[in-house]
Amino acid sequence: MKKNRYPLNQSPLFKLNSHSKLAKLLLLESTAQLKKITSKGDYNYYESKLPSGRLIEVPLPQMTRIHRRLNSLLNRIEIPKYMNSGVKGRSHIKNGKDHLQSDVVYKVDIKKYYQSVKLINIEKVFRNKFKCSHDIAKTIALLSTYNGFIPTGSPLSQNMAYIASRSAFDHIAKYSFDNEINFTVYVDDLTFSGKKITSKFKSYIVKYLKRNRQLDCHKIRAYNDGTPKPITGVVIVNNILKVCNKHRHKIFMLKQKLNKSLNNSSIPPDDLMREFQVLQGHLFSAGQINGRYKQLGKKLVEQRKKLGINAINQKTMNKINAPANKKKRKLKINWV
Repeated sequence: MKKNRYPLNQSPLFKLNSHSKLAKLLLLESTAQLKKITSKGDYNYYESKLPSGRLIEVPLPQMTRIHRRLNSLLNRIEIPKYMNSGVKGRSHIKNGKDHLQSDVVYKVDIKKYYQSVKLINIEKVFRNKFKCSHDIAKTIALLSTYNGFIPTGSPLSQNMAYIASRSAFDHIAKYSFDNEINFTVYVDDLTFSGKKITSKFKSYIVKYLKRNRQLDCHKIRAYNDGTPKPITGVVIVNNILKVCNKHRHKIFMLKQKLNKSLNNSSIPPDDLMREFQVLQGHLFSAGQINGRYKQLGKKLVEQRKKLGINAINQKTMNKINAPANKKKRKLKINWV
């Protein structure tokens, strides 16, 4: 059953002024447990390194449950039309579609977005917007941050960063509307489009974010009429949304890797299953823009089934059916 979103003032977090109520809301056993977790501070997290080498801060299981609960509560609050990330039914593709039929596009990325949203920003929003008591606002801020900022590896990060930044985004949305400019947000990507975007407008956006939220902007790009306009993983060419070259190349490389793995009998079944799953995901994602990729995705699913390779689901995540023998696989994905 689909849950309807409600205004912020109907959230269970609104006007919260009791730690016992907060503990209950977070599905904790007692106020003492809440106090114990909060007092552990940064020891509720560990640092992990992504394949790219980037460090992320990941909450431990108990803190992860709290973050998921907070995220669930925040997810029920109404979201404005300009926000395209973290909302069911909206995506990076919709973010691109929202800027079709525009002559010019202006893009701004917020540098180190999560690290730039501080504990004090979260405390202020829960005190001023949610009308929580000072001690409750402080506790929620402490539970939501690592080393004084939003952790990069938490399920709560995206929503909490937005909640803390919403007043600034709302201001920018109104300023854009007053200047007849379309505005959307996708995580830390701000995109503007219209018939004309003046230098004054561009300068105002960057200066406003720095002055009012201490948010630095980088990767600032402007695209004129008649030129391809890349927006959050898609590209607008002659007012048509297309799969960007980077995504097409990624699909080609994943296909090449899968073909190689299919002819290597030593590849573990679970690794092969994951390769199929990743490629399928990219194909069906691109298929939302170009139907050809959707058909290729369906063909890949058929070939996976013919090989007797399971799809990743709740059962196969815990139990992987190994092949009966290790004879060499000679089938090849030939659809390009």
